[in-house]
Amino acid sequence: MSSDANGPNRLHLRVERSKRALDALSEEISTWMRVRRTEKEFKRLVRQLGVLEVMLISMAERLRIEFAAVESFTEDGAGYERCRELDRSVANLRRVFHWYLNKYEQRRDPRFAAVLRGADEVVRSCWTPSDNAELVRTAPLCFIDNSPEAFTVRRCVVPAELKVKSDLLLADLIAELPIPVILLPETAVREAWWLVLAAHEAGHQVQDDFDLGTVVSGALADAAGPHAVAWQRWSREAFADAYSVVMVGHAAAWAIDELQHASPERMLVADGGYPPPLLRTELLRELARQLGIDVPEHDGGELAEERKALPSIAAALLATPVGDRPLADLRSPDALGLTGRRRSWSGQLTSNAPMITPVNTRFAPRTLIGAGVDSYLALLSRGRHEQASLVHHNLITALAGSGGEGVLAPAPRPVLQALADRLADRLLAG
Repeated sequence: MSSDANGPNRLHLRVERSKRALDALSEEISTWMRVRRTEKEFKRLVRQLGVLEVMLISMAERLRIEFAAVESFTEDGAGYERCRELDRSVANLRRVFHWYLNKYEQRRDPRFAAVLRGADEVVRSCWTPSDNAELVRTAPLCFIDNSPEAFTVRRCVVPAELKVKSDLLLADLIAELPIPVILLPETAVREAWWLVLAAHEAGHQVQDDFDLGTVVSGALADAAGPHAVAWQRWSREAFADAYSVVMVGHAAAWAIDELQHASPERMLVADGGYPPPLLRTELLRELARQLGIDVPEHDGGELAEERKALPSIAAALLATPVGDRPLADLRSPDALGLTGRRRSWSGQLTSNAPMITPVNTRFAPRTLIGAGVDSYLALLSRGRHEQASLVHHNLITALAGSGGEGVLAPAPRPVLQALADRLADRLLAG
């Protein structure tokens, strides 16, 4: 260690300065976690918070070890360089924590708290946890954004607020941290039936968690005949569409149709990973029919050749193995009973004193959100749109706690620490 105007302890003082910043971050994480676990807004999320805390604190402890190693450097200039590298890792860890914190904190914001309580119920009702012992991903975390649509942050998606110089590092960390997130449209704050979109986004997470990408793509290639290449390209969205119909019935088709409705010409044009809107709507209708769900009559002759393959495509999607069951079997074993209950709840949602019972089951929230869509559409058909705010209020109130006891995460698994170690390596690699 060289000596200079700052004395022989210069490197030690430099390391201590960096360690204080790391200590402050660790304390911020631990304090926030400890306080939030006691609050009712986070009742469903306690295990999810525990998973995130293990990840973040493990990475912080790894950084602490690296800072301690700098003390043994014999040349203070090299030590200063290493401290700067590690400081960047601390800053990146802080930004990842705050990226999640901002989404959790929406549950304490009076603008978003009620709708996010409902969203947590719908997601838990629609999410199917994997039995894969090597997988530690929890159910998705919902948050509200200004986007008019819903989407899922998953592998290889870089959140807009993280698009800075260290894009790849932060994208990798967000993608590998076992808490995926679902962005829900701001419209849901006033029109709770839009939470139905969570069923589609949960489908994306289930496809990832069960590693179904290749399975679905291959099944659609076999089912689509001369259109195999196109349907392989659309397979990710097609599976999520099928999953949403299994979860919430024809309400899923209404939501997608409302989001993609366009000029007649545009309805016939594919867009990236999405089929032409008209073809996608017809697939949703075919999926519902094969599940025995009544769908409104529709007269449309466009894309007639492409539509010929839809029955086999829908059948292939519904046969996709999700764990030890085909996708179609994830529907409630009492589907007919829930259909009657959904019809009853749909009517009750327009009442000033709704009687919505029984709830407190895993199937209740997704049945409720489907009933919310049905109730809203019934109002429109009768020209009573002014009552929509009543449906919103009743739906949000009914959803709260409707899924019974439970949390949005599996029990902790031994591989959690191994994942934390791997993420710490990635954080240090920069």
